[in-house]
Order: sequence, then structure tokens, then C-alpha cells
Amino acid sequence: MNIKDAIFQLVANTNDILIITEIKELDYPKGPNIVYVNKAFTSLTEYRVEEILGRTPRVLQGKDTDKKVLEKIKNTIKERKSGKFELINYTKSGRKYWLEINLLPIKDQSGEVVYYGSIQRDITNLKVTNEKLKKQNYTDKLTKVYNRAYLEETYFNDFDLTNSTNHTIGLLVIDVDNFKQLNDAKGHLFGDKILQEIAELLLQNCRKNQDDVIRYSGDEFIIVYKDANPDIIKLKANNIVKSAEILSNHDITLSLGGCFYKKGDKKFKSLINRADEGLYQAKALRNNSFVFQD
Repeated sequence: MNIKDAIFQLVANTNDILIITEIKELDYPKGPNIVYVNKAFTSLTEYRVEEILGRTPRVLQGKDTDKKVLEKIKNTIKERKSGKFELINYTKSGRKYWLEINLLPIKDQSGEVVYYGSIQRDITNLKVTNEKLKKQNYTDKLTKVYNRAYLEETYFNDFDLTNSTNHTIGLLVIDVDNFKQLNDAKGHLFGDKILQEIAELLLQNCRKNQDDVIRYSGDEFIIVYKDANPDIIKLKANNIVKSAEILSNHDITLSLGGCFYKKGDKKFKSLINRADEGLYQAKALRNNSFVFQD
């Protein structure tokens, strides 16, 4: 056996997924064309070699494949550079998986890039584990809603309200009136139960997988409404006020302040500050009151 045959066997049987593509055409529907895949590729994707050769890697993409990452990959190839990416792809049967992708140009004897090699590793289990840990770190243990760490990481650090996609965002700040006195008088177990009931009430007034309920401090919550409008926020606030009356058996009332994005808002904290102003005004009114700050 010569060294070339040995290398070919190593490449064909490695646990890493290997793909080689021609790059004469990069744009849909012509290219890039897959000219080689190894056994690890067929094992993961469920495509046989004869099914995939001559097709483009787009056949592996789906609704959760990040278009921004795809654009970066395309630009990397156009610039004849190497790059490292993470991307969601799909098997033939539609199962989603995560890949770590190392993209490398392959040159001919004259130094011209004629192929691109992709060394890929399935990192789905790692991603799932990290998401579970992230969820644990961002979940309030008592109420099971998001905690302040999630708020700061998601909305404080790099969240830019000047981005037009964030112009349909608003929020409610919800505070339990006289909670400390009730907690001291009736005990912490009573207080914990009330906070859990309120968290559940707030979750019922959110759209699943769209809005966020956050325990902001001891007895204060925030709901972030995305892809909303002022009328939606006012409606949800009024629903919460009405529903909160069931807590009156425990002498519990809520105060709510709300606001919606307006021109000039740049940072998320400006929304919180404006909603807080409404909250203070609502507290002055007492007894399950809501004030919306325009």
C-alpha cells in the first residue's frame, strides 16, 4: 500500500465529517457542487453517496439554518479564505443537528483554489447540554420564570433599540403592593406561594415562545412583549389587573407600569425607566392599578 491509499483510507473512515465541493458556481441552484463525502457524512445525514454527489450543501439546510452564517460562509469562499462556523443542518429524515465547521481552500499545483474542503463535527449533544445549563442559570428557582441574569444578558448587553427589528417591543413592570409587610406578618412560605401564583398569572398573559416573564427583584416582575403594539400591552395589563382580584382573599394587590418603544429610545433600560415611572404613579392610585407611559 502506498501513502496515498493510506491517506484515502484514513480520510474515508475518520469520525469527522468530510465534504469536498467544487466552487465554479456558488449561487443557487447550480453550486457549489459536492464531489466527495466520507462515511461519517452518510452515517450522520442518512444520504447515500450516490444521492448527494452533484448536489449542493443546501439540501441539508432547513428553517433553523442561520442565513447570516450561510452568508459568512459564502463570503469566505469568495475571498478564498479559511473559516470556522457553527450551523444547524438537517438529516434526510428531517432531524436537526448542530455542526462545528472548519472550511479550508484546496489549491491546485499553480496555487489556484479549485475546491473547498469542509471538516465538520457533530456538536448536537454539547449544544443540548449547554442549553440546559443556560436555562438553569437563567431560571428563577422559586417561580420558574426567567431571572435578572437572563434580563441583563439578553436585553442589557448588546440589545440595540435603534435596530428597526426592535421597534415593536414594549414591557410591563409588575410590583406586589406591601409585600414585605405581608411576608413578615404571614411568613415566608406564604410569600413564596403568592410569588408563584403571580408568576403563573403573568405567564398566562404572555404568548408562548414570544414574550418573556422575568423576576426582576424580590417582589417585582417584568414582562417583555416582542412583535407587539401599545394596544396589546394595555390589554394584557388590564387582564392581569382583573385576574389579580382572585388574590384579594390574601389581601394582595398589584401595581403595573407599562410602556412601548418610541423614537429616541436607544437602550432597553430607557424602557424600564419609563415603565417604572408608570409603576410609581400606579402605586399612588393603589388597589390593582395600571398606568401606561406614552
